[in-house]
Amino acid sequence: MQEVTDVAQEALDAAGLDITVSDIEDGTTAAQLLSRKYRPCLGALLRAAHWRFARMQQPMVCLGDVSGVLTPSTLVIQPWNFEYALPNDCVNPIFLPYNPPTNVPVPQGNISIPATPIAPGFAGASVLPGVGLIPARFLHARDTN
Repeated sequence: MQEVTDVAQEALDAAGLDITVSDIEDGTTAAQLLSRKYRPCLGALLRAAHWRFARMQQPMVCLGDVSGVLTPSTLVIQPWNFEYALPNDCVNPIFLPYNPPTNVPVPQGNISIPATPIAPGFAGASVLPGVGLIPARFLHARDTN
């Protein structure tokens, strides 16, 4: 696996610059420039597609819900019922898994979400055995509350 400095040096070589950086944090002008540009460029590349190597599934922290049952805060962006914190290392959320309760009747003529996950071959495990992860609608936004 390549380190950050190796990737930065390859970028300098590809640009045709005769500069050698031994460490991206060594304090030279070239290293400072590379250090400033590396993280934003990496984030843009990871957001460019749904890469299989960059996926992760982890529990989310509920910040608020309309009913006030899960958290004391009821401040939620409308028309949503729940608000969750985005994990610190999340670059681009792809989907939120949702398994609806099985005892709730579905209204007639309702258009439902397909029962298959949107990412075939996704390594995430379902909460219920034999039930695939169903994508839920979500909005990625910044809340000032």
